[in-house]
Amino acid sequence: MSRTKADPVALAGVLVGFFALSFGFIQFRPNRLANGVPYHLWQVGAPAAFGVFLALLAAAAIIELLMHRFVLGDAAAFLQGIAGNLLIVVVFIASAVGAVHLQQPGKPFARVSFAPGFWLSALGGYILILSALKRVVRWQRIVVASLAIVVVVVLSTTGLFHDLSLVKEYVSRRDRFAQQLSNHLILSLTATGIATAIGIPLGIWAFRNVSAERPIFVVVNTVQTIPSLALFGLLIAPLAALSHRFPFLRALGIGGI
Repeated sequence: MSRTKADPVALAGVLVGFFALSFGFIQFRPNRLANGVPYHLWQVGAPAAFGVFLALLAAAAIIELLMHRFVLGDAAAFLQGIAGNLLIVVVFIASAVGAVHLQQPGKPFARVSFAPGFWLSALGGYILILSALKRVVRWQRIVVASLAIVVVVVLSTTGLFHDLSLVKEYVSRRDRFAQQLSNHLILSLTATGIATAIGIPLGIWAFRNVSAERPIFVVVNTVQTIPSLALFGLLIAPLAALSHRFPFLRALGIGGI
């Protein structure tokens, strides 16, 4: 049979997954201010999850090596993508089980949060998904791209993650979260709308008028070279002045930056 070249992206995903085992998976803090105590994946009280985690990484590696030696088709890439999705689901479940395992009765301020090992494990699964998406057909691509998201969202409705710090903080500040999310969306959409309203006409003008192209690109390239933090600093004075001059801008939340 013909041989194909091994995908370095998939192999990188497997290596990242194994590398994640050298870091703490979750961390326990008796309160918000105390330093966290890291726990590895095999220490979180979910030995089955640890075994499945290793099995999924091994399966993804074996599939990739077999695809390197033989032409196995889209089915093998699809299975590799499913393994990446299950890897993400497993780390979420393991973190939830670990949070329950580490919670101490009578200590409502204790927090269990994600540690670097969790994020690296999820990154390994995500890399495997990216590799699979390049080699599967359309309906398989939909499944590979959405399976982990759907499963995690469904599991979140069961209360499985209620002992995690992220969920506890959300529950205790739900109203403020909704308000800040609304403000963030308004600011983001407004900024995007203004940029679109300015950028599209300028782009069309530059495309149709050669003499306008050079000055437009000079201005745009100059703005792009200014570091973001420096740009924020430059905007403080004019935005503060505008909010002081026009009260309705201040009412919209425009002041400084």
